[in-house]
Amino acid sequence: MNIADMFKNEVSAKGGNYFNEFTVVLNQLEDLTNGVNLVDVKYPDVMKELMFISKDELLVKLELILRKISLESSHGELQDPEFVTNAITEVAKSIVKDTPISLADITSGLGFTQRKLLKELNTTETLSFELMEVLVQIQKKVGKLTGLSIEVDQKNVIMEGVPKSKVDIVSYTVPFGVRVDRNELLSSGDLLTDIKTTETELLILDKAFTIAKPGGYIITVLPSGFLFKGGATKKVRDAILKQAYVISIISLPSNVFLPYSGVSTCMLILQKKSKDLTEPEDVIMGDFSDIKVDKKQELQPTEIKEFMELCKLLSEREGV
Repeated sequence: MNIADMFKNEVSAKGGNYFNEFTVVLNQLEDLTNGVNLVDVKYPDVMKELMFISKDELLVKLELILRKISLESSHGELQDPEFVTNAITEVAKSIVKDTPISLADITSGLGFTQRKLLKELNTTETLSFELMEVLVQIQKKVGKLTGLSIEVDQKNVIMEGVPKSKVDIVSYTVPFGVRVDRNELLSSGDLLTDIKTTETELLILDKAFTIAKPGGYIITVLPSGFLFKGGATKKVRDAILKQAYVISIISLPSNVFLPYSGVSTCMLILQKKSKDLTEPEDVIMGDFSDIKVDKKQELQPTEIKEFMELCKLLSEREGV
């Protein structure tokens, strides 16, 4: 039995909350790391698997548990599917190569994508914004225990805003189909200056434009219909073209977010305009919507020849 199933079964037997009990395990690990002599160790079998191993090994095991309990808790929407995390990472690596860069994820959930990017890229600063307190605490403790320097902030980015022109790459996956009460909205950011909307996809994209530096990149996963809707969305598309270059549009496997959402999605890669940039001659397109990703997420982007060829094309473009 792997450690994720072991933890799930022990918590289920005791009738506990998966995320709360995972926090207990993290607290125990932190105490042991600090030399505290624990008299009563909760989940001793799980703790044995997590002690006296390298930080890289610890991260692998903690993320196995997190992916399992997020699915079992009907909170799979709080994590980017592994395919999506790896696709974003490969795209980011292709764009920036070894250039030192700063990162932000403005809807980070359990933080899988941000941790992956931090380990794979040459990062100088990594920011993570998440609304739910328990997820913020989990991100902070996982980062501390595994030696990952991520600044995690509990924040509703739509209501509270984000720092301006702060990072080189903004990556995020939007919560699908959510709307915001118009009465709760604050002033818009850089993109929606004269556009009124309550659609979360647009409001979060607005914040991505705010936090990205001129010349910085926005890598986001959106419903495919975003590119074709009318109304406020059409005005947003026009605003995007005024403020950014469209680098690539990649249609993702149609079932990549199942069972939590069957919506068709695409990865949109934008570069915020700056005075020293010239417009790319073309937009790099990729369509992988016919590819099926099974429930175990065993197929990965690096195994798809056409996806890696697309990344090679991105790598031949000038980086940050």
